[in-house]
Amino acid sequence: MINGRIIKAMSGEYVVDTNIGVFTTRPRGIFRHKNNAPKVGDFVDISTTDEEHDQSVIVHIHPRKNEFIRPAVSNIDYLAIVMSVKSPTIDWLLIDKFICSSLHNETKPILILTKCDLLAEDDYKALEQYKLYYDDLDISLLFSINNHHLNQLKSLIKDHVVVLTGQTGVGKSTLINKLDQSKDLETQEISTKLGRGKHTTRHIELFPFKGGYIGDSPGFSQLDVSMIEMQSLKYYFEEFNRFSKSCKFRECLHHREPKCQVKKAVEEGSIMKHRYDHYIHLLEAKMNEKPKY
Repeated sequence: MINGRIIKAMSGEYVVDTNIGVFTTRPRGIFRHKNNAPKVGDFVDISTTDEEHDQSVIVHIHPRKNEFIRPAVSNIDYLAIVMSVKSPTIDWLLIDKFICSSLHNETKPILILTKCDLLAEDDYKALEQYKLYYDDLDISLLFSINNHHLNQLKSLIKDHVVVLTGQTGVGKSTLINKLDQSKDLETQEISTKLGRGKHTTRHIELFPFKGGYIGDSPGFSQLDVSMIEMQSLKYYFEEFNRFSKSCKFRECLHHREPKCQVKKAVEEGSIMKHRYDHYIHLLEAKMNEKPKY
């Protein structure tokens, strides 16, 4: 029996990286019956009868420390949320959804902004204020055109598993090419008709890098956070925590309750209004969800 990590999944086949080489495998049928399909990032045991490494079978999936539905990956240390500031325009609501999803899965989020060279000087300075805010939340906000920030990202990846996620056309593959020039991942231009990227990356893949892995994933513009309970959502907006202790009601949702200290902090500018607005957007969506039976 050989132990390894799945680094690529495509057309029912899984590429497994082990300490004796890379194996192309297929899973046993029992995983389909148990609704437990392997995912990229899984630690697995494989059985092989072929010296060419292409007749191997996944026989066991080890317990996952975390797993994501979108991107479909498991056992990662950092979720790097990559967004362009232009073409396509930055989507702060989607960013906050990714942050919630990451924290819910006990994974540290990183925010990477690309195409900052397209910004006017005043807009770039405004982004630097956002960086200070997110830094206070212990969320690294990095600019891809800044070599110092790229070196920070390289140090984070060392001995860890980092997966890049975000919309199409924001420069995820370009960023990997920049971090590791031995890679030559396919990239494409933005669709001028749709105003968003064309799908270049069609499957998730982990690439060995500095003792860890960096992963590229297909882009998308929608993210479902329905797995987060309504009462728990507020905890993923971590700047609320130091104010919520003083709310009149212990279970305050910071929505329409009187004497809510989180709403007061928003009015006073201690909490970014757009972050609070996104929380309310997600909260009200949870309130309007139809019950599942």
